This record gives sequence, C-alpha cells and structure tokens, in this order.
Amino acid sequence: MWVTNFIYFEGSVLRRWKKNWFVLYTDGVLKYFDSPDSHVAEEAFLIPTKLLGLKTAHQVTYLLS
Repeated sequence: MWVTNFIYFEGSVLRRWKKNWFVLYTDGVLKYFDSPDSHVAEEAFLIPTKLLGLKTAHQVTYLLS
C-alpha cells in the first residue's frame, strides 16, 4: 500500500456525496471500499504509474496561487 484515506465522491445514480475508504497501491491500482474494515473492494481502477505523483492539499493550494 502507498496511500490510504477516506474520500468523498458524488454517486452516479442519486448524485449524493458518499464517504468511501480508498487504497492506492504502489503498482497504480486504486481500490475503494465501504469502510477500512471491508475486505471486498467496491471497484478498482488502474492508474498508469507515470501519472502517480501525490501532493497534499496544502501543496496543491500553494502551487495554484
């Protein structure tokens, strides 16, 4: 694992914000779960490792100003 955290995202059907537990693995796989205790991912995405470069919210705000 590389990064784990809760992220809110807007659902596609009811358009409500939902809190999910995300795990980003070092091989570029991003999975999200209902909670940190869940063992089965709701969905998984492959992010090309060339695009992986994480910044904190503070760093992004600083770069945009």
